[in-house]
Amino acid sequence: MPSDNFSCWVLLSNVQAQTIPPSQISAEELPKAVPTPSTSVIIRGEMIALDNQPLSIVENTGFRNLMRNVKPKYHIPGRKYFTENIIPQLYEETKSEIRRGVMSAAAISVTTDTRTNINGKLVQDVCTRWNSTCYMISRLFEQKRAVSLYLAETSVNFENLSNEEWQILGKSIELLKPFEEITKIISSSCSSVSEVIPHLKTLQKYLEMYYDENKEIMEMKALLENDLNIRFDMDHNKIFTLATLLDPRYKQQFFETEDLITIRSQFLLESLKNSMSDDDSDSGKDDLESTSTDENNIETATHRNF
Repeated sequence: MPSDNFSCWVLLSNVQAQTIPPSQISAEELPKAVPTPSTSVIIRGEMIALDNQPLSIVENTGFRNLMRNVKPKYHIPGRKYFTENIIPQLYEETKSEIRRGVMSAAAISVTTDTRTNINGKLVQDVCTRWNSTCYMISRLFEQKRAVSLYLAETSVNFENLSNEEWQILGKSIELLKPFEEITKIISSSCSSVSEVIPHLKTLQKYLEMYYDENKEIMEMKALLENDLNIRFDMDHNKIFTLATLLDPRYKQQFFETEDLITIRSQFLLESLKNSMSDDDSDSGKDDLESTSTDENNIETATHRNF
């Protein structure tokens, strides 16, 4: 029996002395614990606050699809839960942390920059300046938040713009931007007459290629094309056409072949007419000079006879 006890003791000692086989995973190699649902909700609340996201993001389809793939069994709370619980909790925790930091600080200094605090005034449209429409819509779009808050907090008879209407304004700015840039170029002191037709052709090409799915934007584009063709029909203007053709930067590149043939024919006919009128005026001058010379000779002879 003693020998049997000794054999059992040796066997147990060998079992305890064995190391962990390579197939087993140590505690350090184990994955970290998955956050509890409450922790996940708090992290989402911090994401909304730090990234300035709307509370409705937790109900968006894309966000829910993402969370469904990350944690399939987790139920995502709605925006009401975040509004009533998570956001107030984060606010109180942040306020307490800031208060502790302020109380423990030996000194506090505050720096403000008032020079960049520019009051954005609304710009009014002027019918004689095409770029003023772009400036007016741009300033309104820039002051979107201020205008929306004012309409929501005051009892005025104006309804706030919907999200679709704000999107239309943003696309209108994009459509009018080339008109604003070309208006500034042509209105500058260093602009010349020869640049008018190239800029108009550029705007026409831009409008031909522009497309948007919004119906109102396409109607606006059609109105711009119509007004551009009616108000600025420069192809039949002799001064602008000749100035563009004689400019080494442009020459014939902004004219179609058929238009060039017509322009050349018109200029040739006008040149012939001008040369013929010049010849007629020169011959008339010669006749007048010969007539005056004869009269002078007669007067001289008469004086001599007397």
